[in-house]
Amino acid sequence: MANEYTRYCYDHKLWAYLSDFVRLDVVEREGGLYFDTDVEVVRYPAELLAGDGCAYFGWETSEYINTGLGFAAEAHHPAVKAMLAMYEGLVLDGVYQKDKLQGCPQLNTLALMPYGLKRDGDWQSVCSAQILPKDYLCPYADATGVLNITERTVSIHWFSKSPHGKMAVWRMRLTRPVRRLIKIMKGEIIASSIGIVGSNMNLFLYFNYLRIKVVLPK
Repeated sequence: MANEYTRYCYDHKLWAYLSDFVRLDVVEREGGLYFDTDVEVVRYPAELLAGDGCAYFGWETSEYINTGLGFAAEAHHPAVKAMLAMYEGLVLDGVYQKDKLQGCPQLNTLALMPYGLKRDGDWQSVCSAQILPKDYLCPYADATGVLNITERTVSIHWFSKSPHGKMAVWRMRLTRPVRRLIKIMKGEIIASSIGIVGSNMNLFLYFNYLRIKVVLPK
């Protein structure tokens, strides 16, 4: 497992970036299911694990998949191998080769694009793996605080933001009402479905910015 990338992350105490690599390495060798520690598992995804050579990953946004949401694969799966290959050459002679650190959403997504991945947030079969819409593994929208659970939901990623510190957490909480209001004004969120009422909308958003708005399946 030890290589220049993992040594660099260890030496610089980049624990989240180190775990991005380690989870891929372990699942590639052993096979299995992985979930981050801020993921709540809702149900066992039996239908996603049926058949030989199974693997699944999920969209975090309409453009990026993220193994931190949770993923599964049989040992030596080609999709996981492709993701691991993205870390080769990122660190040479102890020097990171990019202008800034690249997180797993960027690297995981770029790894599958040569195999036909379309960055549209829809279900796809790519490199012998299922790519799942957000409601499967990421029904919680951190920016707006809306939780859109459906019958397909396997798990919920709660975005603890442990690598970013407490300031990032509070910044998101404080700006969440504004982001939610913008989504409502654009028609991307139905106000009544998240408990916002008429002329009191702004007041409701301001005094409830720490609450989670839940959209239950019909």
